[in-house]
Amino acid sequence: EGSLTTYKELCTVATELGQPELIYRFLNLAGHQKVWNSRRGAAFGFSLIANKAADRLKPHLASLIPKLYRYQYDPNASIQEAMGNLWQTVVPDPEKAKDEYLPHIFKELIPGVGSRLWRVREASCLALADLLSGKRFGQVEEFVVEVYRMSLRAIDDVKETVRKAGQALNRAVSGLCAKLADPSQSDSATAEKVLGLILPLLLQEGISVSAAEVRVASVHQLVKLTKHAGASLAPHIPELASVLLESLSSLEPLTNTYLQLNADKYQVSGEALERMRVSASRNSPLAETLDMCVRYMNDTAAEAVIPRAIAVVRQGVGLPTRCGCARFIGQLAVTPGPVGQVVRRHSSKLLKALASATVSDRSPVVRQAMAGAAARVVAVAKEGAIDDYIKELTTTYFDRGPEDSSIRSMVGNACKDMLSMASDAMKDFLPQLLPLVFIAREDEEKEVLEAFQTVWEEGAGSTSAGLRIYSDEISNAIRTHLASPSWVVRKMAAKAAFASVDAGEGAGAADAPRASRAVSLIPALKVCISNPRMWDGKDCVLKALASSIVAANASTLPLTNWRTCTVTSAASTPAAASDSTMIDAAVCVTAAGTTDILEADVTLSRSALVQLIVGECRKKRSEYRKEALLALTKALEKLDDVDVAASVLEVVQEVSAAKKEETPPPGSVPSAGRDADEEARYDALMESKGQQLLRARALQALAAAWPSSASTRLQLAPAVLQLLEPYFKSPSIDERLAAIAVVSAFCTRMSAQMEEGGGGIAKEWEGVAPKALLGLYHGMNDLGQTRRAVRKAALTASEGWFKLGGKMGGALGGCLDAELRSQLGAVLNELTADQTDIKMKEAAQALLKELNAFAATQSA
Repeated sequence: EGSLTTYKELCTVATELGQPELIYRFLNLAGHQKVWNSRRGAAFGFSLIANKAADRLKPHLASLIPKLYRYQYDPNASIQEAMGNLWQTVVPDPEKAKDEYLPHIFKELIPGVGSRLWRVREASCLALADLLSGKRFGQVEEFVVEVYRMSLRAIDDVKETVRKAGQALNRAVSGLCAKLADPSQSDSATAEKVLGLILPLLLQEGISVSAAEVRVASVHQLVKLTKHAGASLAPHIPELASVLLESLSSLEPLTNTYLQLNADKYQVSGEALERMRVSASRNSPLAETLDMCVRYMNDTAAEAVIPRAIAVVRQGVGLPTRCGCARFIGQLAVTPGPVGQVVRRHSSKLLKALASATVSDRSPVVRQAMAGAAARVVAVAKEGAIDDYIKELTTTYFDRGPEDSSIRSMVGNACKDMLSMASDAMKDFLPQLLPLVFIAREDEEKEVLEAFQTVWEEGAGSTSAGLRIYSDEISNAIRTHLASPSWVVRKMAAKAAFASVDAGEGAGAADAPRASRAVSLIPALKVCISNPRMWDGKDCVLKALASSIVAANASTLPLTNWRTCTVTSAASTPAAASDSTMIDAAVCVTAAGTTDILEADVTLSRSALVQLIVGECRKKRSEYRKEALLALTKALEKLDDVDVAASVLEVVQEVSAAKKEETPPPGSVPSAGRDADEEARYDALMESKGQQLLRARALQALAAAWPSSASTRLQLAPAVLQLLEPYFKSPSIDERLAAIAVVSAFCTRMSAQMEEGGGGIAKEWEGVAPKALLGLYHGMNDLGQTRRAVRKAALTASEGWFKLGGKMGGALGGCLDAELRSQLGAVLNELTADQTDIKMKEAAQALLKELNAFAATQSA
């Protein structure tokens, strides 16, 4: 069906020439059936007709020449030869005829590329490819778009020979267009016209089609066109960039998507695959063309392309597209001159879109790309846009971050990118950024913590310098987030509060900015603790409050009434616990503490706050109770004139009573092979380490709370000494050390009273010294291999007691009975024989010498 009979061919030609009678002349040639049905016969017959009727053909050359030209490229070699001879007969000067009848040839060949007959399609493609050679733009301007379109269609033909002919045509037309679009080989006006004609075709009908061969050819030709277009490319950049960005994903090989979806099957991390896909996309021809767009971008093109880029950021689909768009925006932002000014004008919208994508996209690679692009935009953005961007990051971290550590991590990376890529622009916005960073440094995720720690070091330098410069901003942020509905945020704020007022973070204890922060935070911290509800991190509030009390007390701020006002019990503001938010949350946000507030409000006085912490030490939750006792100890060690010893003693008695009520572990009866002491030690080892630590911390708090008032000490000492008796013999090292610390505090307080000229400690000495030294004897007599710390602490405490006895004129000898003196002498002799610790040995020798001197004085 693909062939035409000679008769049909001649009929068609005769009809088109307008001479139907010529068909009869041709029939005279039909002397044989074989000739009648052959194309070659038709050609010979037509040649004869042409020779006889040359003059009559001239008016019909406009219709005849295009057909003859196409027949020269017929797939049949015999037909090509015959038609070539006919062409030479009819057309004496082929080049002149082609130029003269060029529009007619195009009109004949272009529809032929789409003919339903494959022979016609193939011949038309080859004829057009040859026809385009050496043509000027003016000759082909009217037809070049349609030729290009039909060449792309022929590339995807169903027949292989037609496809090859279509590829030849496509190479010819694309080469011609690339030459014409190069201003160095044509002129700027021609280049702009060619780009205006061909680029829309490639973008709309080339890259977007489903046929892979057409897409590949279109992409390569697009790169070829834009590579040498130069400034002529500028008017077309908005449309070009928009289509290219979307095509980054649509033209990505399907194998990449398959691997991404089946990463687990191939034991490859999804993030690693995403990074490989982005890397491949950056090295693609499309990315190269986008780079060309940025290179030749002007302000007019930038004004048009930025809104489209924002739309891609918000609605674009696919990893390569989103990452490519972020890279494109980043390149625009660092482009100097008018383009940078356009980016600045659009910076607010750009940063809003990029901030949303930074936290909402599921891919960490896309998030990182968007954050990097935003940082580059920040470098040229308007002040208001930067401020809004920082607020958006802060809100995202504290509102959405607690439920998703990846969001917190990405906010940290975004902040880090801002300081590294836009350091100059960020100098004026550190007061807005660093409060977030300071709180986020307390994040429990290592990756998040490290990111914000890097930001803090780059933005603030050192912790002390940052706190000094941005003290008010940080305090305000901490108060705000102490009232957060998120327990995670509240815990970080509490840790940040402690870091901001802890003496170890800055200069000395009397650091004025630190004291001011402490005063500012005290009301908010007090509100947090007064809330009866327990939550993870509330112990950090206790630590922060204790450090705040110490910092304010050591300062030179006018807080006389705050220091001297005394309350006898914890001042509280009871309220029902809320399931979602903190009680009096508004107070945490708005009530920045001042010296006037602390002076006027008795519930905020130093004594009331310490009593509040003591009250927290009575909570039933063991871990919280231990942290409360530790915070209380740290505070009382710096507050010599706060008398809460009676309250702390009640806490210790409560803890000790709980120890007595504990059920003895199974096997408390001595088992075969172990004596009673060994069995007791074994049972003690089996006891909860947490309870032992709780009791030890309670005793440490008592040691720190031991009062400076002699009358109070006389009143409490008997109960304390009775309480300490079992702890001196406890198998727990922590408990024994804590008990030794208590009796050491007894001695310290009495020594301080003597040095101040107070005197009057003889009665206290007589009541305390014998039992205290007996307890220290038990400590020095603990000769276990792991008990060196106990022996050393007891020996050091004994030195203080012996020294105090010497100051009292040998009163030590008078308080020691013969049995205790003998016990102390024996244990000191054993310690002098210890060759492993020279300092301990020398101290024991000195004490033994003093003991003998006291004994000699007593005998005399």
